Amino acid sequence: MPNMGRKKTQMELIETESARHVTFSKRRSGLFKKASELCTMCAVEVAIIIFSIGGKAFSFGHPNVHSVFNRLRCSENLDASTSSNDAAGQDPILHDLNKTHSDLIEDVGL
Repeated sequence: MPNMGRKKTQMELIETESARHVTFSKRRSGLFKKASELCTMCAVEVAIIIFSIGGKAFSFGHPNVHSVFNRLRCSENLDASTSSNDAAGQDPILHDLNKTHSDLIEDVGL
């Protein structure tokens, strides 16, 4: 007898707007639940910010979003003060991540 488990969902844009909103809501709550489980099981700090299609921000943080971003900001300041000022020597991926982080903080208004 064939296995009646879930079939694999293809990763592509959901065409109908209402189905897209439902999927966003369900997956957002699932993502936040997984992040919470990760915090509990591994004693880590996590922050997630998601913007909906309509531009509404949703966030999850443990212990809270602000403390995680403040910790990140402090570690960036420490890294910047101990590293050379030569931007050419910086890892390009790290540079892109720092830029994305700065943009997110600016968007959120921290």
